[in-house]
Amino acid sequence: INMSDTKALCYAALICEGKADAAQLSATCKAAGVNVNASTAKAFAALLAKKDINDILKGMALGGGGAPAAAAPAAGKAAPAAKKAKTPEPSEEDDDMGSLF
Repeated sequence: INMSDTKALCYAALICEGKADAAQLSATCKAAGVNVNASTAKAFAALLAKKDINDILKGMALGGGGAPAAAAPAAGKAAPAAKKAKTPEPSEEDDDMGSLF
């Protein structure tokens, strides 16, 4: 399994309902087939000892918010109209396929 330590430890913390030490978090990750760094597991365990898992999850920003909106034009100025790209008309020379056959 290709998963970052952070993500694996987050899942392990959820599985353990936020009540786990570093060894339990590491064991949970290992059971899922993910080896995590011991110092990262200790840091997560220290965080879980200080804060409730629900408070941690409430403070997390979830991805997938989409692209940022385009900047609005300055007040009193209209946005410039988009110019249509002119495509060249094919010439009669381009249509001559007599030399292909």
